[in-house]
Amino acid sequence: MDNKHYLSIDIGGTFIKYGILDHSGNLISKNQKRTSKNINDLLLDLSEIVEQQSEHISGIGISTPGKVDTRKGIIYGGGNLTFLDKCPIASILHDKYKIPVAVENDGKAAALAEMWLGNLQDVDDGAAIILGTGIGGGIVLNKKLRKGKNYSAGEISFMINKSEETSDLKFYGFNASAVRMVKTIGEYLGLEDPLDGKVVFEAIISGNDFANKVFKDYCDSIAELINNIQCILELEKYVIGGGISANKIVIEGIQNSFNRLRMREPLLQKSVHCPIIEATKFNNDANLYGALYNLLLDEETISIIKNNENIGD
Repeated sequence: MDNKHYLSIDIGGTFIKYGILDHSGNLISKNQKRTSKNINDLLLDLSEIVEQQSEHISGIGISTPGKVDTRKGIIYGGGNLTFLDKCPIASILHDKYKIPVAVENDGKAAALAEMWLGNLQDVDDGAAIILGTGIGGGIVLNKKLRKGKNYSAGEISFMINKSEETSDLKFYGFNASAVRMVKTIGEYLGLEDPLDGKVVFEAIISGNDFANKVFKDYCDSIAELINNIQCILELEKYVIGGGISANKIVIEGIQNSFNRLRMREPLLQKSVHCPIIEATKFNNDANLYGALYNLLLDEETISIIKNNENIGD
């Protein structure tokens, strides 16, 4: 079992990331390619990736946006990749390559990675919050990932957030989008590429007034989000991931906003437990680890069922 190698695939809005890992979670190699814009091309891309490795792998783990029925391996919604809606991706690849395939939502995959080998290992109750185009989430209760009967637990992006805009876009995934925050600053700076995060964060660190205000407002929104979850679930720890979390000031900014929120409202200090807030261990690779762990959990379940059947015989 320990010598097995697995293919882990993270389908993102811009790139498909993929890597080979062993059963213990050692990342042996990784690569990426641009995400196609329709389902037929995407399935061709996935087949090409699998066929490069098919002789050396014992299973495939997939992380994807959207609500995922993990029992049937079907994606619903697909997040920004709406063409994934109702795609039975697990059965398509299983039927073609005759090896186990498991699929999980990207936010939940990140939480699984942190539960398995990351910063939620020793936590009974915690959450992973992934900052990107929207906000991915995975909730851990009693050391188990909370999926929900209909697989929609942890969909933080769709929590209602106050908005000064006249449109009906009042979800955290829009108003507290990391991509939107970076783009707002990038456009103000007149960047050729408004999504150039490196330049945007240099402006924040250098003290640009506009950049600092937008960044502070962003951190305040994430702090309010954490507070709202905390009031309901009383978690021990929140780990923050996504591309921007590699910048140290992101975690510091969210922590400072959270502290200010609690200081401003003494009732919060008295009534709501203060959790730990820190970065994820795996940053942008979290979904690769989580997709594999989801597959391994599925394999172990299958193995237990088979063993019990043998005992019954």
